Amino acid sequence: MLRPGGDVKLRNKILLGFALVVVGVIGAFAITISYSGACPEPGVAPEGSETMIAVRARCYGGPEILTVEQVEKPSPGEGEILVRVVAGGVNPLDYHFMRGTPYILRMMAGIGTPDDTQVGVDFAGIIEAVGPGVTRFEPGDAVFGGGPGAFAEYLVIGQDKAVTRKPGNVSFAQAAGVGIAGITALQALRDKGQLEEGQNVLINGASGGVGTFAVQIAKTMGADVTGVSSARNTELVTSLGADHVIDYKQENYVDREERYDLLVDMVGNFSPSRNVDVLKPGGRIVVVGGPKGNWVAPFLRPLQAMWTSNFVDEEIITLFAKMDRKDIGTLAALMQDGNVRPIIDRHYALANIGDAITHSESKRARGKLIIDVAAATDSAVIDLANRYAAAWSGQDPAALASFYSEGGRLQVNDGDPAVGRPAIEAKASSFMTAFPDMRVELEHLEQVGDTVLFHWHWTGTNTGPGGNGNAVDLYGYEAWALDQNGLIAQSLGSYDIGTYERQMAD
Repeated sequence: MLRPGGDVKLRNKILLGFALVVVGVIGAFAITISYSGACPEPGVAPEGSETMIAVRARCYGGPEILTVEQVEKPSPGEGEILVRVVAGGVNPLDYHFMRGTPYILRMMAGIGTPDDTQVGVDFAGIIEAVGPGVTRFEPGDAVFGGGPGAFAEYLVIGQDKAVTRKPGNVSFAQAAGVGIAGITALQALRDKGQLEEGQNVLINGASGGVGTFAVQIAKTMGADVTGVSSARNTELVTSLGADHVIDYKQENYVDREERYDLLVDMVGNFSPSRNVDVLKPGGRIVVVGGPKGNWVAPFLRPLQAMWTSNFVDEEIITLFAKMDRKDIGTLAALMQDGNVRPIIDRHYALANIGDAITHSESKRARGKLIIDVAAATDSAVIDLANRYAAAWSGQDPAALASFYSEGGRLQVNDGDPAVGRPAIEAKASSFMTAFPDMRVELEHLEQVGDTVLFHWHWTGTNTGPGGNGNAVDLYGYEAWALDQNGLIAQSLGSYDIGTYERQMAD
């Protein structure tokens, strides 16, 4: 027989026991999903099989766990295409899956070790073969999009997935930078933000991968665009079409009197309740991404948004973008018409994938980071090309000439060659003087035998002495022969002179 109050004590014991079970289950679940298994040895391709070079993540961890391996080359199945990858684009998604964080991702990616060891999503390349039933593409088509295994020489993707033909006026490197970032920007503005012509939009994080697309897409939709960035990126954001730029180091956009129809927030430096204050009545906030963290932190911003939305009239929406065939086609059309241009920060060789991921995690990239898959694998050559492009953009003809050997030779199309550093400096100076704002970007770098092909994108305005004020926007390449010291012994440059003359015509 129970003593007085015994039923209460029994109930408390049951509740305590239940609580301990719940805590135990939660603890076991936490231990399970956070467990990181040891890295297995790199796989070995079956003997006699056709192989390719690919990046693999066989366990969870930092960039050091990524390996560049010789693996079996895939073959296209029913409704699939085999793409020879020219370039891949780096995204935050890559390091999230590399680290397996937040840990809840491992419920999908694999407990302990990844189920799918492929790395990279965004790609651009050339179709090498098609499987049975493929009607949308043919071998030789240049394509881009998003699918598993972009950081490899080849990948297989279904013809009905997020893949489409690459516009002819867009380089492979540019196309590789579109995928996730471009689709995220498009869906944030059009689908979740429901942006309309004549409205004004604030883009917080305008110089990043998603932000650079968002600024341009918003302008094509007829919006008045305000971008938030640092002062060093003001010129970039303005060049993309932003009507106004706020330097976040000088002022907080939440303290301004201006009110907006839409806020697209990639940064999350202010709470949803503060962000609501910058909206017009009936305005919208689209939250993109979240903070770093292994457990709760990545979900705090979406949870805050959901909670705050219950107490305000304005809408607060969290976006989880989906790769979509129609949307990748929309982005292709925008690029074809010249309304959107992907912004590239840096290029990396496939062998330097760890450095690219590290830079991506720093969140300091201006635009996109590109992996030159079908490229020179020598990191010294990659570095040379990046610095060479920077010398052209930096209006420094002497620095440009220093990349050449003493008796180096520079020839553009069928023009007279410049031989020796003084002559090369003079030739470079003539271009830089004629186009004071000229910018040269490395688009793609590949090695064919002993020749390095430096593919470039040149923009500038002819405002130098006697200039007509016309803008040029050209793609071309230089074929380099390097000497034993890694300097350029000969450069044979080529670009479409007809396109140049049309752009320069009054």
